[in-house]
Amino acid sequence: VDISFENEKITDSRIILSGLTMANGINYHEGRLVVNEPTNGVVHVFDWENFEGKPKLVKAIKLEMIADNINFDDKGGSGKVEF
Repeated sequence: VDISFENEKITDSRIILSGLTMANGINYHEGRLVVNEPTNGVVHVFDWENFEGKPKLVKAIKLEMIADNINFDDKGGSGKVEF
């Protein structure tokens, strides 16, 4: 969900993604939205420029473990796993 505030009041809201069983570890960097879905062990990678429209799924990566958070390094990369 995307929520906009002004003077501590909600001015707008919209649903960005739906259908995930749980979204945890959400991060955005330069047009790339990464959403961890730990319940199913999947990390979803989306292209989403300027927060406009709906994010476009690039790939879904199945993990053999349950990840908790998604972080980018100083260069905008995600560390050892390439998205």
